[in-house]
Amino acid sequence: MQALAYSLALSLFDNVWLASMTSVMLGVLLTGAFHEDGFADYCDSFGGQDVSSRLRIMTDSRLGTFGVAGLFFILGFRVLLIATLPGTVVIAAIILSATLSRWLAISLMLNTPYAKSEGKSKPLANAINPRALLIGALPLLPLFIFVNITVLICVCVTLALFRVGFSAQLRQRLGGFTGDALGAAQQIAEVLVYSCMVALAV
Repeated sequence: MQALAYSLALSLFDNVWLASMTSVMLGVLLTGAFHEDGFADYCDSFGGQDVSSRLRIMTDSRLGTFGVAGLFFILGFRVLLIATLPGTVVIAAIILSATLSRWLAISLMLNTPYAKSEGKSKPLANAINPRALLIGALPLLPLFIFVNITVLICVCVTLALFRVGFSAQLRQRLGGFTGDALGAAQQIAEVLVYSCMVALAV
């Protein structure tokens, strides 16, 4: 849907910035800002001094300074990177970033402990296994034929390194993952995919 929104906006306005903003805005609306909310809460947790205070901050429905700043930058980066992408790959990039980033977020549940004793994400975490992740990755394979092999390697290596580092940070800062942390992982991973494709300019 985001890729379609980009194409329609570009044909209507003939402006990559408006098309990029339309694509990002539709993504936020379709998900109810679900991942963005998690990212903002995760950013706010940096105001906590210990694990318990960070987890408490993340459950607070109010948005703090770190959360506002984080949302500004993450949304701004997405608009900027999409607008900077070459026209030949922008549609593939939008689809690839949306799917890969969500798969990565889910994969974190495989070997990262759940930070809380109870929570909405715990039943799902218990159901995640390597076979389920592999099956979930199969629909991504056709997308790879539209992406240069060099870019694909860069994306995969970057996301793998991010996953290792982010999982370690979750263990150290929160004692494991939460639903908000998974939302943050998705948002950051999406920006990383775009960044790789822009950096290699293909």
